Amino acid sequence: MKFAWKRSRKTAHWEHCHASCILNQIISRYANLTLTSGSAKILVDKNIICSQSKFLDKKCSESPSTTEIELELDTPWLVRIVQYFYTGSYTTSCIRGDKLSGYPNIYPLYTHAKMYVVGRELGVEELKGYAKDKYKGLLAQVDLWDLLDVVYLLYDVIPSRWVHRLQTALVSEIRTRVDRCLRDGCDADVICQYMAAVHKKLPLHCDFVEDVMAVCPDIFGLGDGAGNRPEKELEGDLMEGSDRDWKGYGPWLPCRDPSKGRCG
Repeated sequence: MKFAWKRSRKTAHWEHCHASCILNQIISRYANLTLTSGSAKILVDKNIICSQSKFLDKKCSESPSTTEIELELDTPWLVRIVQYFYTGSYTTSCIRGDKLSGYPNIYPLYTHAKMYVVGRELGVEELKGYAKDKYKGLLAQVDLWDLLDVVYLLYDVIPSRWVHRLQTALVSEIRTRVDRCLRDGCDADVICQYMAAVHKKLPLHCDFVEDVMAVCPDIFGLGDGAGNRPEKELEGDLMEGSDRDWKGYGPWLPCRDPSKGRCG
């Protein structure tokens, strides 16, 4: 008879604490630099972090005698970046002081999105790829309605020029889900409710707007109040160089750059 050893939550917590203690001993023994964020201070080894971060390498090269570098990161993200420098990964569990602990369903995904931004800001190439892959992998597993919280996180909570690729992946995932619902004959009212919630936040692609306009024109100000299409139809895809007049087609339009199919 085979017995499977099941890790309990208590055991997992002990393993995490044990690993943290070992890591802290290694860091403190060979530390020659302090990374700070507000009142938080973490001792690190210059060789380990500068070999991975272009930003920190530049800082240390400009001032070889420096013993302290302040980063514009909240404490949970300072902890995670140091974890990554030493272990090649980071915890997706909530760390004390994190303001977004109230989103348990998407917290791991949010962690990867934020760490991708941290990787871009600090010039940690491997972290960028690692976090982006983890983010995309989890995105497909998130419940459709929970994706609304992801919209909030990527467009309101993480105001960074670095999240465009993550936003593009989110738009693509939402479109795939809605297209699948339309093909499977989902209740149009459900799609309308969902898109009414989405359109308040998300600058979607124009052709995606068209797809949903056909099902629920009223939420875009196109219908007659009874769910009927207006006489002026939207036909075909938005092509580069199109002179289509998008004015009057709802709150997302006209497009900023019609040739690229972007609205907002």
